[in-house]
Amino acid sequence: MEKQKEALLRIVDQLKNKNDEASSCHADLLLDVRTLNEAYESSQADLNAEFEKLFDALTRKKEKMKEEIQKNLENKSEIIKTQLKLYEESRSDADELILLSNKALGIDKPAEFSKTALAIKERITMSSIFRLSITASVIDPTCHLVADFTREERILNNLAFLPVPGTPIIDETLCETIDNSVTCQWQMPIENDIDDTDVPMHSTIESFLFQYRQVNNDQGNQDVPWKTVENLKHMKYTIEGLIFTKPLLQVRVQAWNKSVGGNFSSICIIQTPAFNFELDKEACHGSLKISSPLLVEWDPASMKGAEARVKSGGINRPSSPIKTASPKKAKSKDRFTGESYTVLGNSVIESDDNIYFETTPQEDTKTYSIGISSRALSRYDQLGRTPHSWCITANTWIQKTFVAKHNNKIKNLDQSEIPKKFGIFFSPKQSYLAFYDPSSHRCIYSFKQVKSSTPLVPGFSVWCGSIQVYTGIQVPSWVETKPNLSPKTRSMSIVSSEVSQND
Repeated sequence: MEKQKEALLRIVDQLKNKNDEASSCHADLLLDVRTLNEAYESSQADLNAEFEKLFDALTRKKEKMKEEIQKNLENKSEIIKTQLKLYEESRSDADELILLSNKALGIDKPAEFSKTALAIKERITMSSIFRLSITASVIDPTCHLVADFTREERILNNLAFLPVPGTPIIDETLCETIDNSVTCQWQMPIENDIDDTDVPMHSTIESFLFQYRQVNNDQGNQDVPWKTVENLKHMKYTIEGLIFTKPLLQVRVQAWNKSVGGNFSSICIIQTPAFNFELDKEACHGSLKISSPLLVEWDPASMKGAEARVKSGGINRPSSPIKTASPKKAKSKDRFTGESYTVLGNSVIESDDNIYFETTPQEDTKTYSIGISSRALSRYDQLGRTPHSWCITANTWIQKTFVAKHNNKIKNLDQSEIPKKFGIFFSPKQSYLAFYDPSSHRCIYSFKQVKSSTPLVPGFSVWCGSIQVYTGIQVPSWVETKPNLSPKTRSMSIVSSEVSQND
C-alpha cells in the first residue's frame, strides 16, 4: 500500500511539473501572439507613413518643377517684350522722320530747304533704329525643362522592405593602440552590395553600434560584459582614456538601418600592453597604511606614537626619516621596519616587457621616494641605499632636497622643478630606468645598468604624507624608449660627481 502511494505521488509530481511547463509554454505562446500582432500593426503603420511621406515628397517636387517651368516662361517673355518695345519705339521715330523728309522735298526756297534738311539729318543720325540689334535676344524660345522619370519609375516599381544590414568587417591592419587610446576601423562587405535599383545597400545603414571589453585571453570571456557605444555615423571609432587592466581588448561592430541591426562582426582582438600591480600588504612598513590597492599613506596613529616617544627623550618634533633605527627595536614579523617606511609592488617586472606607471605624492608630503627595487630588499634598508634599488627622493622636512639615489650615492636634481606627478619608465632589456614629468614630457633623470640578480618590483617610501599610484598605462609615445649615451642623458652609473650620503 505504501509503495503504491509513493508511486502515485511520484506520478502526480511528474504530472504537476508537466502541467507547470505546459502553463509556462502556453503563456509564452500567448505572449508571442500578442507580440506578433503588435509587430503587424507597427509594420502596417510604418508602411503607410513611408508611402505618405513618399507621396508628399513627390507632390512637393512636382510643384517645385512646375514653378521652374513658369519662371522660365516669365524670364524669356520679359526679355522678348523688352526687345519688342524698343523696336516699336524706334520704328515710330523712323516713320516720323520719313514723313518729315517727304515734306522737306516739296520746299522750293533754298535757304528754308537747307535748314530743314540739316535738322532732319541730325535727327536721323541720332535715331535709335540704327542701334537696334537685328538678332533676337532670346535665341531659343522653346523650353527644355522636360521630365523623364523612367529610371525613377523603375525604382518605385522595385520598392521593397529595408534589407537587414550586412555584417561589418573590422580592418585589423588599421587598428592601433597609442597612449591608452584604441582606434578601430571597419568596412561593409563588397559582395551583393548593389540591388536591382543600382542603389548601394549600405546606403540604407543609418548608424553603427560598437562594443568592446577587456579580457585576459581570447577564450572563455562570456561572463565579461560588453561596453556599448551607439549611433556612430562613421566607420571609425577611437576609445579614449582607457586603463589597460587586462592584456587584451575585444571589439565588435554591428550595422543598423532605422530599426533593425544586422549580425555583429567577428570579434577583433587587440593587444593592450601595460604593467599592472598593486601595493603588497605583505611587503609594507608597519607605519604605512594601504588605503586602497594603489594608495599608501603614512599612518597618523603610528606617527603620534613616534612623536610621543621622541618627546619623552626631550625632542619636541617628529623623528627624521633619514636615519635607520636599530634592528634590535624591530618586530621580527615586520616585512619592513625601523625608518625605511617602504612598500613594494606585488608584481615582478618581466625581463621582456617595457613598463610604465605614474605616481602622485600628496602635496604636503614631507618625504617620499619612488623607484625600482629588488624584491629581496632587506627589512631595514631604504630605497636607493642598496646596490639593487634605484629611486628619486624629495624631502621638504627641515631642508628641501630633490635627489636621485642608488647604492647609497646621490645626485642632486633641480629643486625648482619638482613635478606634482611622476612617470616611471623601465626597460629591462636595455637596463634603463627613467623618471618623467608627464605634464611636460620632460625627463627628470635616468639610470643605466639597472640590473639585479633577484626579481625587480616597483618600490615606494613615504613619511608624513601619501602616494597615489596609477597602473594599466601603456608606455607613452613621447617616452624615449631607446636612450643614447649623450651627455644630456647621462645616468648615475657614469656620473663622476657622485658623492656618498652621510647619516
